[in-house]
Amino acid sequence: MKRTSRLSVTSKYVLLVGALMLITNIVLSVVMMNQFRDTIHTLVRKDMLDISNTAAGLLDGEVLGELTEEDVGTPKLEDIRDQLSVFQDNVDIEYIYAVRQVGEDEFIFTVDADPEDPADFGEEVLVTYALRQAAKGIATVDTEPAEDEWGNFYSAYSPVRGPGGKVTGIVGVDFDSAWYEAQIRNHLRSSMLIAVALVIVGGVIVAVFTRGVVARLNKLKTQLSALSADVDELMEELSTETGYMGMPLPKEETVPEKRPLLSPTESASDDIEAISNKMQLMHGQMKEYIAYAQAKAYKDGLTGVGNSLAYVEMQERLNREISEGTADFHVVVLDINDLKKVNDRYGHSEGDLIIRGSAAAVVKAFGQEATFRIGGDELLAVAENVTEAELLEKIAVMMQSVDAYNEERKGLGYSSLSLSEGWSAFQPGRDGSFHDVFVRADERMYQKKVEFHHVRE
Repeated sequence: MKRTSRLSVTSKYVLLVGALMLITNIVLSVVMMNQFRDTIHTLVRKDMLDISNTAAGLLDGEVLGELTEEDVGTPKLEDIRDQLSVFQDNVDIEYIYAVRQVGEDEFIFTVDADPEDPADFGEEVLVTYALRQAAKGIATVDTEPAEDEWGNFYSAYSPVRGPGGKVTGIVGVDFDSAWYEAQIRNHLRSSMLIAVALVIVGGVIVAVFTRGVVARLNKLKTQLSALSADVDELMEELSTETGYMGMPLPKEETVPEKRPLLSPTESASDDIEAISNKMQLMHGQMKEYIAYAQAKAYKDGLTGVGNSLAYVEMQERLNREISEGTADFHVVVLDINDLKKVNDRYGHSEGDLIIRGSAAAVVKAFGQEATFRIGGDELLAVAENVTEAELLEKIAVMMQSVDAYNEERKGLGYSSLSLSEGWSAFQPGRDGSFHDVFVRADERMYQKKVEFHHVRE
């Protein structure tokens, strides 16, 4: 009688523990899947913005802003079409084109690189949130697809600036909505396999516990060891040398260390503890990679500073502080002088070194979290809660870093690094948004650039 009673209590205990483990496993898997989905959306949007920003950086804003219908068919317009066609022909996009704002909420096509059915000059463009943001100078991706006569698309828009930093045109890139959803599905596949595997394992554990068969626990340990090997293989695929999800890594970044799961020969106080340890390690590894991917989504691949997405989030945060009356910041806008000449004369590899050197000088003065790459040759830094004197000290440190960079490369026959900078402070009562401060800083930077070229001439 005592033995029967003891077995009954044990069965209830095992059933309760198994049920709690299964519920916990399902909840954790669902939470991680939701986090992974959000991260993957961010990664795909980053890739879309990289393409539109790169295309916008190649165009001459002054020429783009002067185009008229009379320029259709002339070399002036065809040169721009040819530059955009490079992306149309070689990148996985549907359409790439240039548009111009002609009214408060009205935009028209100026150049369309589609070789088969291009939009006519002056034809109206479907207006979306991202297009309106680009008109304000903020590169943005639509989070919802929009449909027009050419199809159903997610679109990325990047501003093209002319003299004085004014937005003279916008580069739009359309991505087929089916392609976008396919990218999301493909990236989710690995994480879904792991999540489903974890739920299945939890279900198997409950089944084994409720049946009270100790022999099945040993068999389950063997199955979990095989699952551990499969998870290791998936993690190995994620942690390739090019970075998580295939993204290039800045040199200072490393992939999180992959820790092996328990092997069949490792000891634990009992079978239940061994299984629990394996499941915890699986969850821990997935969380590390989610955090890693989220960090990569907000960094520029070439320099390691904040990219367009990080820049947009920083603006939104400062705009909230402006609304709350707590904002205190300076904006420094920087442009790399003669970067196009460097690329043309020495090649893009030398141009990339100049960009990295510029970013390193800005980071030395303002810190990595406060530095952003907002265009091909444009950088921006934000200094919060500092006086004007302290800001000028930071700019001096930056310029000293530029001089040190040039001194180190002196005599190698390469180009020297030169930055034009302009800064402005937030003024309560005058500035209603971050953009107001940015415009003043950008205008001062442009004046410095004009002075630079005047001295060179």
